[in-house]
Order: sequence, then structure tokens, then C-alpha cells
Amino acid sequence: MTVNNISFPNMGIRLSVKETAFTVFGRDVYWYAIIMTTAIILGVVYVMMRRKFEGVSTDDIMDYAIFGIILGIIGARLYYVLTSLENYSDFWSIFKIWEGGLGFYGSLIGGALAVWLVSRRKKQSTLKLFDLISPAMMLGQIIGRWGNFVNGEAYGSNTVYEFFGMKFNTPNAASLPWAMHIDEIKDGVARSSVDCQPTFLYESLWNLIGFVLINIFYKKKKFDGQIFFAYLAWYGFGRMFIEGFRTDSLYVGPVKISQLLGAVFFIGGTVMFFIGHRFLKLNGPAGSDQKAENDPTAAVLSSAVTADEAAAVNASVETAETTVTDAAEGASIAKETITEETKEPEDGKAD
Repeated sequence: MTVNNISFPNMGIRLSVKETAFTVFGRDVYWYAIIMTTAIILGVVYVMMRRKFEGVSTDDIMDYAIFGIILGIIGARLYYVLTSLENYSDFWSIFKIWEGGLGFYGSLIGGALAVWLVSRRKKQSTLKLFDLISPAMMLGQIIGRWGNFVNGEAYGSNTVYEFFGMKFNTPNAASLPWAMHIDEIKDGVARSSVDCQPTFLYESLWNLIGFVLINIFYKKKKFDGQIFFAYLAWYGFGRMFIEGFRTDSLYVGPVKISQLLGAVFFIGGTVMFFIGHRFLKLNGPAGSDQKAENDPTAAVLSSAVTADEAAAVNASVETAETTVTDAAEGASIAKETITEETKEPEDGKAD
């Protein structure tokens, strides 16, 4: 059994946390699993509470949740395995998810793929669903990071900061009020002792602030995708900087993968956010239809027709014009015939 003695010396707080919560039929049930399950459940509950604003049914939400959770877990595992292949010489160990090894970005990509596939099947707006789910993702991250706390992981260095392959020495963070110390003990034997920063807490708090702000502005959103792009920008910006402290990061070359992806999310989300606002400012709402009002892309599509549709419309108009012309000519001939039959003979005599 692993026990993490976690303390915040400058605050006088000391905790002894067992990674195992309880045992069922000889199988250990970990606090990490309980916390992550709680995060998923509360995320689904949030979406259920918010769904009416977006006009999505309960049945649809359950479909998205089922496929999103499955592909999210698969994505999280694949992301971790592919970025740390050196730890998996045995093929079957890849499937031992209960031994740990999940990557958040993988879960985000897997979940997004699930939403895209299901929304296409249901012919619903993918961006609208992304808006609906994004705050739930933040809620899950707020809670889920505390799973790292009980595992005594995802902490940061007190003296070194990395930024895209560059390393900087920093003032020792051990003097900070929230400085943390972790002693890991397994089966009664001390395995490690480290002074560190609680980067799990930094990310949890960053997402909490973002969650509050996004919910304040949610009802004022102007187009589908706005909340999603704001989420990507907010989370990406925070993760990009917080990751610099982490001591357990995954790398691609000299660069931390999560820091790189954080930058991509921040830049991409910010650009798309302002493109949407710029489009809305230039074109304005398209009619009174709610979808068009909320989605500038939908506004364009709702007023546009394909080349085939345009050709069909032109052919119909030409046919109608020909029909009207023929009818007018027929009416003129009929009028002349009636006039000739009814007028009197010129000599005034009857036969």
C-alpha cells in the first residue's frame, strides 16, 4: 500500500493520504478513480442543467456522454502511451489502465471526436455542442486535479522553470506560504521525499476562475463556438505557463508537449474567437432565426445555395416565363377570333 505524507510546512498543514480508498473482492479501489468518476458525473449533470439553453434533449445528452466518455478514456490512454513508448515494452501492459497513465489532451481530442461524430449523425451543430460541453470539461478539470494530489504527483519544481526548451533558475519557492512537501511511503518503506510547488492546485484554481467567468458570459454568447473558443484560449494560456514548473512532463525533443499544445490551443482559440466576433460585426445577425443569430457561419449557409440549386432555380424561372408567354399569346389569338366572329358584315345585308 502506498501512503503519501503531504504537508504545507509554512501553513502548518500535514496530511497522510492513502492512495487506496477501500478494497472490493480483493481489488483495490483508488481515490484517484473515485475522484475522476465524480468529475465525470458532475460534468454530465452540468450539461443536463445547461442543455435547455441550447435546445438539446436529455436523450441526446446521454448519447454524447456515453460516446464521449468512452472515446475520451481511449484518447487519454493513447496519448500517454504514444508519448512514453519506452515504458511499454510489453504490448499487453498498454491496456492496464488501472496502473495509471492518462493524458488530458488525449481525452479532450477523443471526446471532441465523439461529439463531432454523434453531432453529424444527429444533424446537430457541432460547435453548439462544444459550447455546451466546454464548461463541463473545466469542471471536470477542477475536480480531477485533486486526484493528482492524493497520488502525490503533478507537482512543480521550486527552483527551475522551463519555457519551450529554455531553462531558468527561479527564486526558491520553498518560502511561499503554499510550498508543499511530499514523502512517499510504499509498504512501510520510504521511496521519495521532495519539496515542490502544488501545480495541481494552480491548474485547479485557474480552471475554477475560467469556469466562473464562462458561466457569467454564457447567456450573452453571440455565435456558436464562442464559448468553446474562449475555453481553448483560457485553458491553453494557463496550461502553457503552469506546465513550465512541472517535473513529470512528457517531451517532444526538448519541448514539453503539454506546453506546446497549450500554446496551440491559446493561439487557435483566440484567433477563432475574434474571427467570429469580426464576422458578426461585419455581417450582423441573419434574420430572426435563432441558429443564424448565434452562428455567423450558419447565417452564411442559410442564405447561400449551391451551384446545382441555383441552376435548378433558374431553369424553373425560365420555364415559368415561357409558360406565361405562351398563355399570353393564346389569349391574344382567342381575342382576335372572337372579335371577327361577332362583328357585322360590311354590306349590311343578310344572306
